[in-house]
Amino acid sequence: MTKRIALSYLVWLTGVLLLAATSPVAADEEAKKEVPQSKPPATHTVTAEPFRIELNLTGTFESEHTAEISLRPKVWSKLDVKSAIDHGTDVKKGDQLVELDLEDLRRAIVSAEQTLAVSKLSLKEAEVGLEAQHKTTPMTIKAAERTVKNANDDLQYFFAVERDQAIKDAERSLKSSQFALEYATEELNQLRQMYKADDLTEETEEIILKRAERSVESAQFSLDSAKLRTAKSLRTIIPRREVELTESTKQESLNLVKTVTTLTAGLTKAEIGFEKQRLDYILAAKKLDELRTDLKTLAAIIAPIDGLVYYGRVQNGKWSGKGTNEADLQPGGAVAAKKVFMTIVSPKVVRIRTSISEKDLFQVRLGTKGQGAPTAFPDAKVGLKVSSVGRIPSAPGQFDCVIDIVDDIDSPVSAGMSCKFSLATYDQPKALTVPESSVLADAGTEESYVYVVDGDGHARRTVTTGRQHNGRLEIIKGIQAGDEVLLSKPEGE
Repeated sequence: MTKRIALSYLVWLTGVLLLAATSPVAADEEAKKEVPQSKPPATHTVTAEPFRIELNLTGTFESEHTAEISLRPKVWSKLDVKSAIDHGTDVKKGDQLVELDLEDLRRAIVSAEQTLAVSKLSLKEAEVGLEAQHKTTPMTIKAAERTVKNANDDLQYFFAVERDQAIKDAERSLKSSQFALEYATEELNQLRQMYKADDLTEETEEIILKRAERSVESAQFSLDSAKLRTAKSLRTIIPRREVELTESTKQESLNLVKTVTTLTAGLTKAEIGFEKQRLDYILAAKKLDELRTDLKTLAAIIAPIDGLVYYGRVQNGKWSGKGTNEADLQPGGAVAAKKVFMTIVSPKVVRIRTSISEKDLFQVRLGTKGQGAPTAFPDAKVGLKVSSVGRIPSAPGQFDCVIDIVDDIDSPVSAGMSCKFSLATYDQPKALTVPESSVLADAGTEESYVYVVDGDGHARRTVTTGRQHNGRLEIIKGIQAGDEVLLSKPEGE
């Protein structure tokens, strides 16, 4: 009975709930819940408060003084290491840093001294020879010129005098022979006539006539020979003499040109050769001087300043690392010329070297202050001040910046250690700032504005903005402390 009553009650209660859910009042209430209610925009009350912008950076501590150690010999290239001071050693100015094996250099100096001595003797010989050649060359040329002149004179004399005289001599010789024959013949004829009328003995006549006949024969022979000689002189000897003198003159003229050309060229070659030997001597002397200078330099590789020894290079506060040169500085190793293999760093750090990105460059100025601490000692805070900012990129998009340390560092910081710091690039003790979302701008215009609460409504107000940082925007003009600005654009605007 009790179970039956309970069941009936549940049925009735279910019906009542269903009826209530479908009634007009319940439906209206449900509709009200589904319609979103419009809320007024959130606001921000403007107050004058500090507005500070900081640029957070990392950098490297840099020493007051650094001295790079590299070897720049003039001519010597063999730089074998016998011993080197250890990395991290504290040295004083003048301490020996590296000892090189210089025995080969000393032997090279001895050889260069001998070479220079031989070169000096050769140069003296060349100088004496050249001086003699300067004197003999003009003399030889003048002798050749005289020979040409003599040949020309002989030729001109031949044409002017000798040829005609030779012809006359030949002709005169022929006539003389003819005359002699005539005289001998005439004498023979006279003797024959005379002997017919005289009373000389027959024997004497015969002797005298025979003698006269022989004179005629001799004269005839002389005439025949004279004819031959004259013909030969006129046809052969005199023309041949003319050809010989003409050709000799031409030949001596050619010899003169050859002599002048040869001797002049020889003298020029001798002068060039002497100049070359002189330069060789100068170079030999220079090489010897450079070798001696190299020995003096390489025998005393010393610390130029007090400080700590760093194997490798410390450039812009950054250390290249001990391993880059450690093997070279071991006994038996070798260092390269003109390469920095060691750096002496003074123990006191006085600045920080860092890079500023191009987008942040406008924020950093000379004198900008900040605060930082070594990465290894974050509690050792020090004051900082920008001392220089590069205007030429040190790397793509990066600019070199040097920051002076204005406080003493109470920690064992050494050059090459890193640090973290911040620069106060903007600091306004009483700035009016608003959230960035509250500042609006119409498309296509550069005018900025905000909505300020005005009674029960709001009013649009043009503003001049300043710096922005961490979601806050400085308002320079257009609002004042106490104003309430809407954080977003109101509906319907």
